[in-house]
Amino acid sequence: MRICIKKSTNELISSCSSTDSATLISDATANGVDIGDIEVQEVTDDVFAQMLSDQSEDSLTYEDRRRAEYPSIEDVTVALAEKEEGDSTMWDEVTAKRQAIKLKYPKS
Repeated sequence: MRICIKKSTNELISSCSSTDSATLISDATANGVDIGDIEVQEVTDDVFAQMLSDQSEDSLTYEDRRRAEYPSIEDVTVALAEKEEGDSTMWDEVTAKRQAIKLKYPKS
C-alpha cells in the first residue's frame, strides 16, 4: 500500500493500494499541501492500520476506516483460490466481513 503523508506533521493525507506516487502527490497538492511537504511511502497493511489508529477520528474518511478493517488482498486471493477448488468457507467469511464493514462505515 502506498501512503502520502505531510512531512511537517506526519499527517496521513491519502492512501491507495494501486495508485502510483505521481497521482498521490497530485491529489495532495490539489488539496493545498506544499510539494516540498509531501512524502510517499510504501507500507504494510499493519503499519497503515496503526497509522490510522494514531490519527484523530475526525480526520479519517469512511474509506480510511473501511480499508483498515477490510480483509487483506492476500486473504481475498486465498479465499478465491479455495472457492475455485470447491471450498467456499473462507470466501463466505471474507464476504460476510466486507458486508459488516460496509454497514459499519456506510458511504456518505
